[in-house]
Amino acid sequence: MEITAIANRLILLCKERKFVAAYQELFSKDAISIDPVAGSEPVAGLKKLIDRENAFLANIELHEIVLSDALCSGDFFSVIISMHFTPKNGSSRKVTELAVYKVENSKIVSQQFFIDKPAD
Repeated sequence: MEITAIANRLILLCKERKFVAAYQELFSKDAISIDPVAGSEPVAGLKKLIDRENAFLANIELHEIVLSDALCSGDFFSVIISMHFTPKNGSSRKVTELAVYKVENSKIVSQQFFIDKPAD
């Protein structure tokens, strides 16, 4: 599967809110994730990524998710993701992030999120 097809499939699954299915279908079993919200250390391994996603989804109400078209170059693609959600026992939040993915052997091997900090 070429990188454009992988990127488009990821975008489609996320728009359909099938986040865990996206991990299961498109990510390598050894994939890593760098997410400044989840901590300073990368999370490694598909099972840990899925567990983290399930924990996040269980603790929020997702109101809206919007994804840009992918921008592809070599083994990488990026997508801008905007989410509006309410954490349990929290107040509504809107987050915009740039997600950068690396693909090897038709699987996503890494993802890194760069998050826009809201103005105070």
